[in-house]
Amino acid sequence: MKRHIADALDTRIEDQGSRWQISLRLDGKPVSGLGVVKKKMRIGAATVRMGGVAGVWTHKDHRLKGFASRAMQEGIALMKAENYPFSILFGITDFYHRYGYGVAFPSSTIDVETQALPRSRGPHTIRTMARADIPLVAQLYNRCNAARSGTVVRAKDWQPAWRMPRMGEGTQRRQGRGIVACHPSGRITGYAVYDAQAGHLHVSELSGMDGAAFHTLAAALGRRARAGGAKRIRFHLPEDDPFGAFCGRYGCRWHIGHPRNGGSMGGIVDLTALMKKLTPAFAHRLNVSGAEWDRPIRLVTDIGLVDLVKDGASVAVNTPTRRRATAVDIPQMALMQLVMGYRSVRDVAYDQDVNIPATAFPALDALFPTGYPYMWWTDRF
Repeated sequence: MKRHIADALDTRIEDQGSRWQISLRLDGKPVSGLGVVKKKMRIGAATVRMGGVAGVWTHKDHRLKGFASRAMQEGIALMKAENYPFSILFGITDFYHRYGYGVAFPSSTIDVETQALPRSRGPHTIRTMARADIPLVAQLYNRCNAARSGTVVRAKDWQPAWRMPRMGEGTQRRQGRGIVACHPSGRITGYAVYDAQAGHLHVSELSGMDGAAFHTLAAALGRRARAGGAKRIRFHLPEDDPFGAFCGRYGCRWHIGHPRNGGSMGGIVDLTALMKKLTPAFAHRLNVSGAEWDRPIRLVTDIGLVDLVKDGASVAVNTPTRRRATAVDIPQMALMQLVMGYRSVRDVAYDQDVNIPATAFPALDALFPTGYPYMWWTDRF
């Protein structure tokens, strides 16, 4: 009997420290594979281990044979075995939904005309970011993103590889340049990472402690844009970023994209493990909302079941039992979007494959509030 080609594949997994590299081999030669990047990501007040799927590839002579699908299945199995209950990727349209991935957050940018930016230097000083600044920059970043779902936790020994967005098809991401704003005391109050591409100045990351830092950064970036002949600056920011609001005084235009399929996507790898990791966020949200419910909320998904039980001021995550519960039928993709705060419970409830009883809305509204999830370009893969 002729051996099926998929059965002839061997899987090789190499642990490279910050990532795993998975390769599928046919007769000893690599034909397909992907990488899984190891990250810690915030979801509200909780921190979860997240596997970032990157560099999915198949040799041109072996495409349309299901090898990429096999590589994805191997990657998901590896993440589950290594206790990475959540996954993020940045992917093409109409492929990754097959593995439970859905759009996790929008693309959002803001354009400001260079001539509108202040020419006064601002109350703080600007200088090039130095290596010695990195721990303080990471500390400021973590402070400014402490409750934003989708952001990556940066450790004390974090070393940046500043990455700029692609400008078009075939254009490679480029290395950004960093500047810091400093209080007269020398304390770092803000930073920005920028690069000039195709006649524009792009800012891939910016954070600041207050208006003085924002003014100083805006003026500095304006000077660099004018020097390079850029007519406008494009900032890559989450929709509710305070610097975006600050730019309203200069006149600005937001561009918000919500892909139907593709782009920034997320997937649940292990339902029960993820829900347990989210209990700190659930407790905080329960305290803020004051919501009450009597029966367990039973999440019924295509990858398993789990009960959410109100336990005083916290939420317990239990394996379903015979105890009466309010069943919520929801595909893992839609649940992921609720977890990220990308969609509201009321919006998801309108999907044809979702069934949420009216009695479950108060609990779900409290546990899964909408927000502005985002991952900065530096941490994308």
